[in-house]
Amino acid sequence: MTVDRNDTDGVIFYFDGVEVGSGDATQRPGSLSTTAGLALASNSGAIGVLLDEIEIFEREIDENDIGAIALAGSAGKCSERCTLPHVLSYCANQTQKTATLLVCNDSSVSHDFSVEFLRLAGRNPQTGQGCNVDGPADFTPSQANVTVAGGDCEEVTVQIDAPASFAVDTPGQSGCYLAQIVNLDTGSCESCRGMVRQIPQDFACAVPQQGGAATALSKTGITPVQFELENLSVAPVSIDYSIRSLPPDGDPTDPHLALDGLGVFDQVNGSTTLPAGQTDSVQVDVSVDRFQGFGLEQLLLSADVDGDGVYEAIGSRTLAPHPAPEPGVILQLVAGGVGLAFLNKRRLQKNRRAKPTS
Repeated sequence: MTVDRNDTDGVIFYFDGVEVGSGDATQRPGSLSTTAGLALASNSGAIGVLLDEIEIFEREIDENDIGAIALAGSAGKCSERCTLPHVLSYCANQTQKTATLLVCNDSSVSHDFSVEFLRLAGRNPQTGQGCNVDGPADFTPSQANVTVAGGDCEEVTVQIDAPASFAVDTPGQSGCYLAQIVNLDTGSCESCRGMVRQIPQDFACAVPQQGGAATALSKTGITPVQFELENLSVAPVSIDYSIRSLPPDGDPTDPHLALDGLGVFDQVNGSTTLPAGQTDSVQVDVSVDRFQGFGLEQLLLSADVDGDGVYEAIGSRTLAPHPAPEPGVILQLVAGGVGLAFLNKRRLQKNRRAKPTS
């Protein structure tokens, strides 16, 4: 929505970058100067709506500005993003795992980035959501620099030592960590989070993603994705599992992928038995229900690792769009004049309910 308070048709509504309606903006004349807090949609009565990335500009942005934001997809006006594996499994006294960070540059020119890996505290509602112990503290390397060409992504490999609490065999423990990237040319920064989980010694362990940080996701066809499981114990292991998709923004109510020909809200369930000391894989066929040109999707493999009846993620696979999108449109809105504008970039559809998952 954009507002020009001096125009009888100054309230203009947009959906996906297209104008869909207008209204009279002169009905509320007078100064906007106030020391009170800003409230948006506090008494609107709207149902099923999320306001995302709200911004206030000093001028009315036009349809070209809004169209550019809509065409940029989930990248919006941000020119950098990163992705870590959602979860890494440590089992059978494993003390170190390898993770691959993906640093992406959605601008049209090359940029240099610094990377730093940081521990997150467990049970912290702001930083450690989903984690019940302090995350890993030892990373090799703990810092790095990488150059990423415009419209491209680069991988940064890091060795992660298991958190100290994993020395005690307590199945289901999980700790979180953070990768922070800084664009050394612009000063802008972004961060992404990963998780490590302790798996009991008599359970199957998910092998980290091989052959790079992301699997190319076909826009129109079927993409087979495999999770490799290994049994490091001395006895056969049977495992019941589920596989579901995790959208780029982590919102389970807005999935984009269909698995094994099912609906986008449906997860794949299965079981397998691994002989002692053996490795096996489970596969799911992925198709795109709604293509997100700038998102890095993830698939989560979950199982009940501690016998409490709750399935928890033990492995993940990152999926990158293919063919790769063109570099995103970056807007620089210059201050000048007066006006109010904010963009509702995501709307929840009625009657779409996410199935409960762990």
